[in-house]
Amino acid sequence: MDHWAMVRIFAGPRRVWFVMALLSWSCSESQQVEPPAIVCPHGPVVIVHGLGQGPGIFDDLVAALVRRGMPRECLHVIGYSDGNLPIRVAAEKELAPFVGRVLAELGESPRQSAAANVTEKINLIGHSMGALSSRWFAAKIDPGRVRTWISTSGANHGTDWGCPQPAGTGHGDMCPAFARSSREGAVQYALNGTPGPDVDETPYGIGRDSPGVETVAADGDRSILYLTVSVPKDDYITPEKSLLIDGAGGAPLQLAPGSPLREIESGNFSFTESSGHDEILHSEALADFIYSAITAARPEDGSREPQ
Repeated sequence: MDHWAMVRIFAGPRRVWFVMALLSWSCSESQQVEPPAIVCPHGPVVIVHGLGQGPGIFDDLVAALVRRGMPRECLHVIGYSDGNLPIRVAAEKELAPFVGRVLAELGESPRQSAAANVTEKINLIGHSMGALSSRWFAAKIDPGRVRTWISTSGANHGTDWGCPQPAGTGHGDMCPAFARSSREGAVQYALNGTPGPDVDETPYGIGRDSPGVETVAADGDRSILYLTVSVPKDDYITPEKSLLIDGAGGAPLQLAPGSPLREIESGNFSFTESSGHDEILHSEALADFIYSAITAARPEDGSREPQ
């Protein structure tokens, strides 16, 4: 029986009220409720965990960033299907689609006025082994979608901790530190080259490379601020210089008064107080640093010259 046949069953005033109810129901069914606007003025943040970890390790950091004014809907933590995925598999098969979904969600949400100055590039934070998969995405997969890359306790040149490890695993990709050939460590070698100046470790970055590096310069579409944060005497990243990358920095950062962080090389920061490999994720000082880095002003031209 159709709706109007049902209406004819009733007589008098009841018919009027029933028709009004049906019309109201019909309109509500035909209208789609728009999702709330998602506005991330400095772009969404995608946070990447390390070996054997999961999204929960970032709960305190996410809460601290929200307290500093970052909208919760702009903070996204990926959970890899396995905590020991090979670096390229993690980056290409899981991180890249995850970033695509984050940006699609942002693009589909109603936009605020142009005065909001919204960017649809992401800010990547990679912790420990997550520094490698996130940098593979920034350097090799889609640099045009990345605005900021920050590693925390990052195995940027691998690590000798726990080595040797089986091939075809994330930990195996990190062994040994400072791989000197593609055979010794394909991911490390592609990202860093040999220990001497050759490969640009921060392609499309706004910082200055060391002399002798074949700079991959930032351009109008690809311009990335690379930064690292580490702790002294990290138990899991050995040797300690593996935590640093060449060509980082390029934008002035305002550290909070009394911050325990200091810049040890351009764009590479270290805690001066005692902390630990994962413990820094619970630090208010790290949250201050990340907030400052993501909201920092960038060079207008987005370019750099080889040094």
